[in-house]
Amino acid sequence: MVEDFIAPLIADSISHGSTSHNIANTQISIRHARQEDLLEILQIERLSCPSPWTFDIFNHFLETPGFLVATTPSENSSVGDILPISNTHPSPIGFIIADVILEDNLPLGHIKDLAVSPHWRKKGVGTFLLSRILHDFRLREIKKVKLEVREGNTTAISLYKKFGFSFHHSSPGYYADGENALVLVSDLLSN
Repeated sequence: MVEDFIAPLIADSISHGSTSHNIANTQISIRHARQEDLLEILQIERLSCPSPWTFDIFNHFLETPGFLVATTPSENSSVGDILPISNTHPSPIGFIIADVILEDNLPLGHIKDLAVSPHWRKKGVGTFLLSRILHDFRLREIKKVKLEVREGNTTAISLYKKFGFSFHHSSPGYYADGENALVLVSDLLSN
């Protein structure tokens, strides 16, 4: 379906090796999320969101091509009390989930979730994940991307503005705890 539109590109770009970036002398890589990542992803989500997604929701998105994790081989990559499952699969320190939906019969990128482990915040991990997914959208000629963000999440709003996202409209009571969402949109052709 529409998700297949982006699947080949993301699969190709990751299958030839994960994307790497040096953040403060630490090698950060991006790869597809794996089953063994889910407990740590869930822990990052719980530390990041007042109304976190459930394990079942993450498990549902596991096979989608836009579910990416940032990792580091460092021993500091474990989150909370959860230890890395194996040395061959470094622990996630952040993740992003995005897909392509149809809006007015045109493909629209949709960033569904982005979170970074508290230890790794303000070190460029979220920027790296967001850059990667927007790059993939551009390569697939997706012209617009949207996302929802908590009205009070000024840190995330600031990050999204740096990538050209602007306010489109509010969704009152969007989140389970009743907080409003701001719907932000970016025109990838002008950024």
